[in-house]
Amino acid sequence: MLRPKVVTTVIPGVQRCLAKHAFPAKLVDVVRWDVLHASMELYYSDAVDVGMFSRLLDLYVADFLPCGWEGEPADGVLRVW
Repeated sequence: MLRPKVVTTVIPGVQRCLAKHAFPAKLVDVVRWDVLHASMELYYSDAVDVGMFSRLLDLYVADFLPCGWEGEPADGVLRVW
């Protein structure tokens, strides 16, 4: 099962990072959602195109935190911290 692996391998690091930067602990739920969905996109990538969640995962891996969107979806810019 994918979810337990994600929760036990990724989320502890996310929790440490959020605590280090004094972000609210509730933010871990948002990150968990993004990471689980990215995992599903990657798992099924042979059948469907990867999407937004996989791109968010790339940001998390690079130590960025997505924090908003500016503009319309077609032309907008993802804001990161």
